[in-house]
Amino acid sequence: MASGLSIDNCLIQVRSNLQGDGIKLWLEPYYTEGIGPNEQELEKLATQLAQTVNIPYNYCLMAINELQANAIDKLKARDLFKDTGVATIKVRVPDKNNGGRIITVKLKLSLLNEDLYTEVGVHLDLDPNKLKLISAGKMLNRLQTLQDSGIQNNQQIMAIVLEMDANEACRQNGVFDKLQEAKQDASKLLHKGDSYMDIEDQDGNLIHIPPEEKKAIMMALAIHEKGRAALRRNAFNEALIFLLEADSEYRICNSQLLETVDNYALLNLDIVWCYIMLKSISQLPDAENRLLICERHFKKSYGENLDRVMTLKGNAANERALIMRMHLLQAILNFHKNQRNVAFELISLANLEWQQLQVDDKLVESLVEMGFTTTESRTGLRACANNISEAIAFVSERREQLKKARNLGRQQRRTKNNLVKTNNCTWVNPRTLHSLCEMGFDKDLSAVALQKTDNDIDQAILLLQQSQPELRDELEKTIKPDELLCEQISNMGFDVELIREALKENANDMQKTIENLLKMQADGTYENTLKEVLERVATKQNTTDQPSTSRSNPSETANRAAQILAEQEAYDRFAEDLVTEDNAYLDLPLIEERALLDEYQKMLNM
Repeated sequence: MASGLSIDNCLIQVRSNLQGDGIKLWLEPYYTEGIGPNEQELEKLATQLAQTVNIPYNYCLMAINELQANAIDKLKARDLFKDTGVATIKVRVPDKNNGGRIITVKLKLSLLNEDLYTEVGVHLDLDPNKLKLISAGKMLNRLQTLQDSGIQNNQQIMAIVLEMDANEACRQNGVFDKLQEAKQDASKLLHKGDSYMDIEDQDGNLIHIPPEEKKAIMMALAIHEKGRAALRRNAFNEALIFLLEADSEYRICNSQLLETVDNYALLNLDIVWCYIMLKSISQLPDAENRLLICERHFKKSYGENLDRVMTLKGNAANERALIMRMHLLQAILNFHKNQRNVAFELISLANLEWQQLQVDDKLVESLVEMGFTTTESRTGLRACANNISEAIAFVSERREQLKKARNLGRQQRRTKNNLVKTNNCTWVNPRTLHSLCEMGFDKDLSAVALQKTDNDIDQAILLLQQSQPELRDELEKTIKPDELLCEQISNMGFDVELIREALKENANDMQKTIENLLKMQADGTYENTLKEVLERVATKQNTTDQPSTSRSNPSETANRAAQILAEQEAYDRFAEDLVTEDNAYLDLPLIEERALLDEYQKMLNM
């Protein structure tokens, strides 16, 4: 009973019994105003409770004294707030080694959160810029008032102290700097489009959603991945900062995608996991709400009893690992609410699931020696109940499925990159376009038809069958050469204006454009064609009184080169600690889960 959580166990049970019996420790006979606690009555109460809850007398007395002191402190804080408007705020500073400590700060709620940060920094004797304060699952904005942030008198909030290792200290780059850098890098990559980042489902298929919603979701996914990277290092303080930031990004997404995939459920699961690993039970209400969201989204994404996953993949063993973690976290939350019967049922369920999910480490080593990755080996063996031959077949088939899906994805990306933009700039669904191309329709005409019909395939087919001349006229008016492709091809020595003309004729198909230019050189028509193009450009320039653009601007080329270099550097920074392996999020070793199972099973059996 000597551990911090065992004392918590005692406090939970004693508090629940006192509340059930209507005992108020801040009133007579247990406490007298102006005199203090009645030691004899408290000892008598501890003796009675020791028999009722089956906890040693000295622990019962310790719990009663602590609960009484907390109650008296709250009454004093209430009176202080009523008389002066000064609120008392408890700030819990978690520490994975000893459970952390609680400090008390007194401030008026009309002050800025910045003042609260400063006060907490003074108590902890550290720079407030190394702090992040969290209330109800949200990071407190320094420029908002405490009242506007929902802070109330006698509330307990959480403080994350962000440590820096020696290298970080040297370059003055703490976690907050990392977060801002990651957001800036992700923004650059998202602005670039699909060259660096895209959304796939579990089977490697591209998920197509409108660009404006895609950017919001991808920012959330990108920050979530940085949080996962911190989780893999057991840097729970850092992870929680990234995860809560990802949560704020998800909250601005309007897409129904969040209701059909498991990403948002996984984020909430990761946040609650951080709370528990940091022993931050003060965030219990937020954790409870997040697990409800997690359970609802899992059911929508995976189906009732994982039937949707079974239909799609033929196996749901690795998804069961996530469900097992969720059941464990639900058990822990119910334990701290003193819902011991519910907690016992959930901990028993999680324990059974844990046993069914065990993987033979020696078999994992054998598969790794055969050339499979650790993730492939563990997830394959888990899916096949440690049957190594079936696991080999499972992983090999999975690789082939992903390869096919990604080949199709590359085709769809190329199609999307070559799409013609019409005046209304309607987004074209690449899968619908691919379907029209498979029917034998021209790709570019199909793109225009889909843009005109807002991706209605039946109406697009009618246009393609009945209005091809009109579609072709519109296509010729709207094709514009891709300047990035123009720059890339110009590095081969071709004239810029001739490249633009060829790109326009070939609907920005880079390969066809280069082939046409090479053909001109081979059959001797290059110079004459170039002369005709330059004459047309000159005539147009004279008409519009515009300067010649037949040669690329060196400064523009240098700026573009610098931009490409900056994008690559952003990608390298962003990806440096990310795991790009497929389904890595399903590869749970379940080691920490076992430790928590043992810890809470022991306390439930006390």
